[in-house]
Amino acid sequence: MITDSDVELLLTFAEVSAAFIGFSAIAGIIGRQVADAGYQHSNRLRSIVMGSILVLVAAFIPLLVARFDVESIWRVSSTILFPTNLLAAYLILKGDVSVQVTRADRFYMYGAYVSEVPVEVFLILNVLGLFSIYAGAFYLTVVFLLLLQLALAFGVLVHSLLLQRQGVDDSTKSD
Repeated sequence: MITDSDVELLLTFAEVSAAFIGFSAIAGIIGRQVADAGYQHSNRLRSIVMGSILVLVAAFIPLLVARFDVESIWRVSSTILFPTNLLAAYLILKGDVSVQVTRADRFYMYGAYVSEVPVEVFLILNVLGLFSIYAGAFYLTVVFLLLLQLALAFGVLVHSLLLQRQGVDDSTKSD
């Protein structure tokens, strides 16, 4: 069952995620004005947009599943989100591997990897129906951790823009 507070929290996650898309669009415009953005800058923007879309999808899945009067909303939602999350992670990492990684990018990648472990574990537990009493808490924690990954990616983007503004080329800065 999905409670009113769950709905409010999911909608808040969706709103914050949508705000990241807007802020990253502004950052993209500023980045183009500050310096030649290059592939690394556009890859960071792409990661934020993909992460935002993932959080939006994750936030809306249970709301839509609930409309079908499904008894195990969190299990069905996790079953849908699990492969979606894997696909998004693959697409983001595919782009990240092809660029030179800066110190800030490494911080983001470590943070994303560390937070991805509980994301996958909680989704798998929900898909298998284990600890079903915590299914809602697991799912909401997953969406929060995905939002945290998004915030880290946005922080790296802003950091790189500030370095560009100061005239530091972060594409060659490795520590």
